Amino acid sequence: MARGKGDGNYKVGYGRPPEHTRFRKGQSGNPKGRPKGAQDLGSIFQRLLGEVVNVREGERSRTMTKGEAMLQALMARALRGDARAMGQAIALAREQGLLAPPADGASARSGAMLVVPGMATDPEEWERSVQEHMRRQGLLPEDPSGES
Repeated sequence: MARGKGDGNYKVGYGRPPEHTRFRKGQSGNPKGRPKGAQDLGSIFQRLLGEVVNVREGERSRTMTKGEAMLQALMARALRGDARAMGQAIALAREQGLLAPPADGASARSGAMLVVPGMATDPEEWERSVQEHMRRQGLLPEDPSGES
């Protein structure tokens, strides 16, 4: 015999809890609920990054947001040679789409050549020296023909 009220019509089982433990009509299952004005971590972070602070740059003082001040500090560390800061700055730029490939279809190798005294001046000679250097570094497979 099923447990329940004395009339025997009500069965207790999967998806049918006892009537005395069910939510009453019109009563919330979470009476306290989320407090009014409660914010998620992302909105708190955005609000904090948008706050304005005064930052000294040498002799003068500048007003900027905390987010801008953080980026300024990151870039300053990267420019001093901090490899971790460089990686973080590049990752942020890539995440923001600032390092996306050019939209006009230009190749990644487009640009100019810097000529340094004592270095190869012929583009083909330069390309051969770069290829050889990359092979020595293990970045390219060995040349099967035995040529350099």
